[in-house]
Amino acid sequence: LIYTAKKAIADEHLEDFIGHFFNVENDFRIGISSKYDSLHQVHLAVKEAIYANTVSIIKKENCLYFDETASDHLLCPLCYDPWTQRYYGGMYQKLGLESEGNGALLETLTAYVESGGNIGLTSKTTYQHSNTIRYRLSKIKTLLEMEDESTFFTQMYLFVNLHKIYQLLDPIFKDK
Repeated sequence: LIYTAKKAIADEHLEDFIGHFFNVENDFRIGISSKYDSLHQVHLAVKEAIYANTVSIIKKENCLYFDETASDHLLCPLCYDPWTQRYYGGMYQKLGLESEGNGALLETLTAYVESGGNIGLTSKTTYQHSNTIRYRLSKIKTLLEMEDESTFFTQMYLFVNLHKIYQLLDPIFKDK
């Protein structure tokens, strides 16, 4: 949906406007771009809306404005940059995720990031013992040659979010 008007509509009215056309309950996800003054910028608005929608799916939020996407504000537009792909691909390869048996590492890592680095919560959400979580995280740190805990979490946050972004955006933008 592309909305254009001579006078900008207030954000709270925009959500009401969207609600008239779409059932915004439950699993509905929508991304809303920034406001632009020129039709020459429609391509930017469309990309921002796609990125905001991607993040709304990842964060499980019904409606998300592009300006509310936090660090994903950078990750989505840069995910197909060669440097970003090299970073992601290098970590993916070091973790051996192309192998069948390493899916548990990615599942653990994703839960760890989603729980804000809380091992107890990671343990609960994955139905694994906390020692299993610690072992897997230790294995990941060894594979990636990372010692510092804050650097580790930051790197894993970026990696996991890039992984989710690629899963959602690859069908749309890959090789285009």
